[in-house]
Amino acid sequence: MPQVSVVVPLYNKEPYVRRALDSIAAQSFADFEVVIVDDGSQDGSAAIAAGYPDSRFRMIRQANAGPGAARNRGIAEAKGEWIAFLDADDEWLPDYLELAVRQFRSLGEDVASVSSGYYDFHGPGTPRAQPNRCGRLVASWPGACEFTRGWKPRPSRTRSRTCIRVRQ
Repeated sequence: MPQVSVVVPLYNKEPYVRRALDSIAAQSFADFEVVIVDDGSQDGSAAIAAGYPDSRFRMIRQANAGPGAARNRGIAEAKGEWIAFLDADDEWLPDYLELAVRQFRSLGEDVASVSSGYYDFHGPGTPRAQPNRCGRLVASWPGACEFTRGWKPRPSRTRSRTCIRVRQ
């Protein structure tokens, strides 16, 4: 059983999905599986994900039901002790999972969540950072607000961009 299951909800992210998957494959922490849930994509993103050359990656297809349903399906299919989410248009720094797992294990809690800032690399001009989008600070570790690239904030999105929990 892998320590971490990374759930990637996917819907029409052809320009970004390869970079997202590459950022997972490049993690310094290697004991993970990736569950990509294609939510009825109509562009070439599902083909890119299905052909990803890493045996830790698997794809599940479903009719379009929205990102929440895709995440829930990924959780149901996950085999890992911990669950992590990465949107198909985001990227992680190479040590993200290593730092997250180390931090969560040190907390000794049954449930832990990361809520962090972001860097926006899609917008015009210089990349901008929003490192203070965190709610209540539970723990601090280097790189906590650098784990994703390319996320354009939307007020309707949940505050927690990535959540990792221990399976019971």
